Order: sequence, then C-alpha cells, then structure tokens
Amino acid sequence: DATLTDIPTGVVTITWGALAGYTTPTPNPTSQTLVTSGTVTFNGVYHSLVPAGSLSVSLEPEGAVTAGARWRRAGTSMWFESGAVEPDIPVGSYPIEFLDLADWAEPMTQTVTIGANTTQTLTAQYVPLWRLNVSASNGVVSVDPNQTVFPDGTTVTLTATPAAGYHFTGWTGTTTVTVNPLVVTM
Repeated sequence: DATLTDIPTGVVTITWGALAGYTTPTPNPTSQTLVTSGTVTFNGVYHSLVPAGSLSVSLEPEGAVTAGARWRRAGTSMWFESGAVEPDIPVGSYPIEFLDLADWAEPMTQTVTIGANTTQTLTAQYVPLWRLNVSASNGVVSVDPNQTVFPDGTTVTLTATPAAGYHFTGWTGTTTVTVNPLVVTM
C-alpha cells in the first residue's frame, strides 16, 4: 500500500517501482482522482517470482503441545506452534527440527520437500520420557542401559546384587515380584 497525505485535489498518479525477484503491481502506473484535498491510498501487491509453497507441521501428543512443543526449518530463527503454517518457502528440500522439551524426547529431524503453490504437511511425534529411581538396602541395583531417563517403551533390566551376608528377597515399590533380574518396560 502507498498512502499519500496533504495532496491537493486533482489526478494523482503513482508508478510502482521494480523490486528484484517480484512482479510489479498492476496497473502501473496507476491514477486516482482526488475530489477534495487530503489523503489517497493506492493498493498494489508484489508477487514473488521464485516458486514457493508452504509448510504445516502437526505435533503430537497433546501433552507435548501443551508443554510447548514447537518446530522450525533448520537454520531459521522462528519457532512455530503445532498446526501453524509457514508461508512463502522457496521450492526445495528442508530439514525440520523440533524444540527440546523437558521430560519429552523430541522427534528426529525430518526432511520435507516444498512444491510450488502447495502446502506440505508433516506430523511429528514427541515421546514422553520416564525417570527411573532405584535404591537398595544392603546391596546394589544395576540398571541396563545405565541411565535414569528413558523414552516411553524402553526395556530396562534391573539386577539386584546383595551385599555379603545378605540375600535378595524381592522388589518393592511399583512392583513386588521376586524375579531377579527384573525386566521392565518404561
């Protein structure tokens, strides 16, 4: 838009300037007749000459979205919420990355191909992380794999080793079985 103020009555003509990589608004030049002095506004749209499309990414599950899950094209600075559309992306392939969230494993970086005048859609899944707390009296518990935070669905093996003079009697807490080692799915 071009707005001109304090213009006397009469015919007002403007010429849209060239902008590299964009079409020039039409008609060009364009005129309006101003009956009383004042303000006149001209509307023109520059369209990109570079073929472009858009991208919409849906993030799941809702718990991750509520926790602040976001996405962006790698190398860009703007993070988008689930379902948002990034417009005017030049045609090509782009890696999509996901915001790190506490207690969630973010999706792996994915590559999308943007086509001209289309909206590419992508769905990405965050995975909840589970914390495992173990303790032992008169012995030790080894955890395999040896970590404290696990993605949902990870199989973990707990092995109780009693101290000298003691024997293993069973697990307490979430489970009360006596099998050793114990295999759990997080």
